[in-house]
Amino acid sequence: MDTFILVVQIISLVYAVVVALVLAVSLVTILVYLRRVGDSFVRISRLMAVVEDVTRPLNEQLGQVNAALGRVASDLEATSGDLGGEPDAAGSSRSAAA
Repeated sequence: MDTFILVVQIISLVYAVVVALVLAVSLVTILVYLRRVGDSFVRISRLMAVVEDVTRPLNEQLGQVNAALGRVASDLEATSGDLGGEPDAAGSSRSAAA
């Protein structure tokens, strides 16, 4: 009977060691993948900063384009009025004679 208890204790100890090793390997694997993901986030952050720096002047330029398009739209409306047309729902003008 003492031999049986000793064998069960040894098997239990081996089982506990195997479980601990598997758990350790799993945790190390998770750590490796988390570091890879973290490195990817750092690279993405750096690239986004570069994109922000490169595209910063676009805001001012797009504001100028928008203002110019507003002037063109008002000039086209004035021209349409001078020609006797009235704007339809789509924004284009139809002549009053049609």
